[in-house]
Amino acid sequence: MKDYKTAGEVEEPPTTTEGFIDLWSKFLREGAIRMLKIVVEIYPELMFKEELQEKSGITSDGTFGTYLADLKKNNLIKVEGKGITASKELF
Repeated sequence: MKDYKTAGEVEEPPTTTEGFIDLWSKFLREGAIRMLKIVVEIYPELMFKEELQEKSGITSDGTFGTYLADLKKNNLIKVEGKGITASKELF
């Protein structure tokens, strides 16, 4: 950590995919992080929404949609039609 006079202590940004996931786990719900880990595992392949919902164990369509929107608005995933992939910026 560096100490800046105006910002105080500032953490160094992560440099690994795991580091980014750890960082985001402080801000996103557990289910969203679980979904993110699944798409990271198969990157750069696409996964269908239904398959991601099943693999993540999130049975509520509303909850799944909320988590998907959270990941998308934070640019952690890309949605192409019914396919989902992790954002290349994580790698």
